[in-house]
Amino acid sequence: MAADGAGLGRVRRGRRVACLAARAALGATAVVVGVLAIAPGLSAQEDEAVLGRPAGKSADADELARAQRRIDEQERKLAEQARIVAEQQKLLLDQQRRLDELERRFAQTPPAPPAVVPVVLGIPGGAADQAGRRSQTYVQDLQPLPPIPLPPTTQQPVAPAPMEPLQPLQPPEPVAPEPETPTADEERPESEKPPELLLVEAGGVLLPPGTLQIEPSVEYTHISSNRVAISGFTIFEAIVIGTIRVDEIRRDIVTGALSARYGLLDRVQIEARAPGVWREDDEIFGLGTAAQEEITINGFGIGDPEVSAAWQPIIGDGWVPDVILRTRARFPFGESAFEIPTTTTEEGRRVLKRAPTGSGFYGVGPGTTFVWRVDPVVFFTGASYTFNLERSFNESVIDPGDTLEFFAGLNIAISEQVALNLSFVDQITQETSQDGEGIAGTDANDGRVTLGASVGLTDNISLLASAGIGLTEQSPDFTF
Repeated sequence: MAADGAGLGRVRRGRRVACLAARAALGATAVVVGVLAIAPGLSAQEDEAVLGRPAGKSADADELARAQRRIDEQERKLAEQARIVAEQQKLLLDQQRRLDELERRFAQTPPAPPAVVPVVLGIPGGAADQAGRRSQTYVQDLQPLPPIPLPPTTQQPVAPAPMEPLQPLQPPEPVAPEPETPTADEERPESEKPPELLLVEAGGVLLPPGTLQIEPSVEYTHISSNRVAISGFTIFEAIVIGTIRVDEIRRDIVTGALSARYGLLDRVQIEARAPGVWREDDEIFGLGTAAQEEITINGFGIGDPEVSAAWQPIIGDGWVPDVILRTRARFPFGESAFEIPTTTTEEGRRVLKRAPTGSGFYGVGPGTTFVWRVDPVVFFTGASYTFNLERSFNESVIDPGDTLEFFAGLNIAISEQVALNLSFVDQITQETSQDGEGIAGTDANDGRVTLGASVGLTDNISLLASAGIGLTEQSPDFTF
């Protein structure tokens, strides 16, 4: 019984081991089956990796190409905007150059009076915030474009932000210039402005400060007179008993002069004149008699230069005239009749060897001019007095006598370039004396009427012409 029980135990243990072995075999089989089932999937994945991605993913490449094209388009737009900006910068540089030129001109003018408020236009912030500053042109700052992100390779590309095109800058609108301080010429009243050059020559207007005027001139004068000498007596004021001798004198004078006028200060002018004289005297003695004799002499040389200064103390208003005061001086640089040697003719007459070109005497004196303006006519009148100083010649003291001058006239502006002038001048010279004794027949009264015209050829060049006619016996026949 005991042996049977031991065998039965061994049988049971064998069955238990067999069950365990069967279970292990089944588990191993399941593992092998699982591995075999997984292997095809892994092989398929490896094949996929070798052969490439699936066809559905090729759409990403097209999106990338389209994104690249959009980037290229944005770059093209940016280049176009850069070109527009460059053009606007050129326009700004040109505007800046013009502003610098205006500032340079403004800097050359005196500062404006405190009462004048400059006009400020085109300045952000209002005129009150920018008082006292010059007008400037401001340009709005260009807003920078946001960066365009590149799309990732595995995601859909992000559409670029829309870019607003830059607005081209418009040229600044014309800005009214700030009220400029009047220049010295603009501050001067109309009576002092020199559009009428004939009035400048006559001393009716003065030049602005810093203005220089050069005037070359040529003048021709013709003088003729007859001298009648009666040696005898008359009966009943009609019958002459004795000798009657008639002498004829003809004199031609050409004077070339260079005058310079300069506006020294406000309403102050200085002037200088240097003449050159050619003169020919033709005298016929005993005209119509058997003893007729003709003598001709010539002379050429420098004349008597003059300097003068003028000042305008009163500026006219309405019927109150402009008043100009002046002083003039003459210097005896020309050759006078007292310095020229004489010769004796066949008839025993003593005559000069050559014609004189100067007076031989110093002269100085004051003068004044009054000017009224009634557009387009300007009336002027005035007077002057010249002290002709005595000098010694050949141990004799000669006093030529003083000269008093009156003048009056008018100037008519025909247009901006043309003006006419009509004037009357009368010079009265006192009798000449030698060693304190007067010489009969040496006083003179020279009255003339002159008609002139001025024509503006350019802004800086004008042509003046005038002609005068003598009104008295001592006056020239004509001048021009």
